Amino acid sequence: MKIVDFDKLSVLNLHYCQYTLDYFLDCMQELGIKNVELLGGHQGLWLDPNEYQDPEPVRKKLQEHGLKCPVFTPQNCRFGYQFGVKEPELREKTFGFFANAIRLGAALGAEKMEANSGWGYWDNLFFKSGKSVFFLTFF
Repeated sequence: MKIVDFDKLSVLNLHYCQYTLDYFLDCMQELGIKNVELLGGHQGLWLDPNEYQDPEPVRKKLQEHGLKCPVFTPQNCRFGYQFGVKEPELREKTFGFFANAIRLGAALGAEKMEANSGWGYWDNLFFKSGKSVFFLTFF
């Protein structure tokens, strides 16, 4: 029985963060990869709370390389766009960032968006008490 179908795997471009997007796509094509997970926020994929880059050139590059992008991942580990932020003005920027990530991902053909769960404030009793894990598990 086949456990993993190689054609269903997606390779994340995070490991090519010191290379151009073109180099990453060339390598994936050469390796016979069919799907890539693109990380928005660097490497030729501009994204912020107010705007995102024109997806058409990237979509065209994907097609030229015979690649699909079933999953789009906005870069939210290094930046301050986190689900656990409590300040209203930062929450609004976070919403704008993820809303644009959904738009950019959809324009690239992604059916799913993957995101880091983020962080809360570790000095907040809610997070210290372990209730945050309960909250994330059941809600």
